Amino acid sequence: MSNWIMKLYDLYFQEFVEYMHDQLLKCEYINADETKLEVLELKKSEGKQDC
Repeated sequence: MSNWIMKLYDLYFQEFVEYMHDQLLKCEYINADETKLEVLELKKSEGKQDC
């Protein structure tokens, strides 16, 4: 399954990723949002999963 993803990257996304990387390196500084966000709140009874 991963072969088609690699092929897709080679054909289409590689140039785009390289362009975005070049643009990023041209910036004087880079902003990042490192705000912590709780994604999922588990109740004590929901913390265990049955397999």
